[in-house]
Amino acid sequence: MNDAHEPDIEFDPDSEGDVFRVVAGGWVKLVRFDCSIYIIEGTATDLASVPWYARWSVSRTALGVRAPLVHDELYRTAGRGLITAPAGRTFTRRESDSVLYDLALEDGRSRHTVSKAYAAVRMGGWWSWHRVGSRLAFWR
Repeated sequence: MNDAHEPDIEFDPDSEGDVFRVVAGGWVKLVRFDCSIYIIEGTATDLASVPWYARWSVSRTALGVRAPLVHDELYRTAGRGLITAPAGRTFTRRESDSVLYDLALEDGRSRHTVSKAYAAVRMGGWWSWHRVGSRLAFWR
């Protein structure tokens, strides 16, 4: 465990191959935004969702575990994850992509690799973000 607010997040490979599930959930501190997000036990992730044609440049694991996991959670909830104060805080798509960038750098990933991944998610993430947002709007 890193400290009282940010336990290590463990993974158990799912039988589906490229999918991993969080075994022990925990809070992840988002320094730039002065808040934390909770990752729930059982949350599924494929880590960095890199299109097949770009995998030669950035691998699925190039950003580690924490950055893609939190980014996936923000995209899955359209910026409405389990976030600490202020109450009701939501993240925009740009902020969610910045979280990916920040956490990957904090975890010691190369600035060059992180910058390539950030550019790719800024270019290609629009569809995923809006697809999720429209599904959530339907259920409100």
